[in-house]
Amino acid sequence: MKIKILLILAASLLFAGCSKNKNNSSTQNEQRSIKNVTFYLKNLGAWGYKNEKDLDKNFNNIDRNNKKYFNFGNSFLGIQMKNTAKNIYYLVKEPDNEKYWLDSSALTEKFIVINKNDVSTYLQPDPDSKTSIKLQPGDFGCFLDEHGEWILVDFYALRPYEKNGQKVWVGKKWINEGYITDINAAMQAYYLYLSYYFTFVQKIKNKTKAIEFANKSLDVNNGQETDITFVVKNFLNELQSGKYF
Repeated sequence: MKIKILLILAASLLFAGCSKNKNNSSTQNEQRSIKNVTFYLKNLGAWGYKNEKDLDKNFNNIDRNNKKYFNFGNSFLGIQMKNTAKNIYYLVKEPDNEKYWLDSSALTEKFIVINKNDVSTYLQPDPDSKTSIKLQPGDFGCFLDEHGEWILVDFYALRPYEKNGQKVWVGKKWINEGYITDINAAMQAYYLYLSYYFTFVQKIKNKTKAIEFANKSLDVNNGQETDITFVVKNFLNELQSGKYF
């Protein structure tokens, strides 16, 4: 039970970093149409509301028939947007044509998965702002913005911190190459990220959970391989050999 609670809190907090990116997304959202734009749920999970009158309400106060719980990766088609006193909401349509209101911060237009070695990262969409961080195949994040050939991504990738060797999250960086947006690869990368979390975050290191999520990564879409399947297999072998524990 303790591990389950820690997982929910950890994943929710990390995805909140992407979802609460107000300085990059809210103003932009207010200025554009979302009609016929495809969105994906980027949070661990989120409630959708059937009725506009329920926006800003706590989900516990909404009748079960008027809400639905969605999981990471669920896809939707945008219909309209509404600003409230607290949030920006999107009215979206499921593949079966059911419509729900979702907090816009829980949605992204695409996931980004690194599929090349040593992909450079930048602080701005400018070659002169290159950082020391290099991304590797399997690194995963949420799309935030774009500028020409550049995209801004909130990455859930761990890298050693130069001063003391501790691993920290990469966070928001610009890139211009070395990535794919394939949804199956994204689902694999999501579970791989959770496996990394239970491997490298000291407070919740748990070999059993790390192996569990690595196996879930390999099971995505009935085991169909993607550009990063080899990364997952290699990491699973390392986990099973006891390399990190």
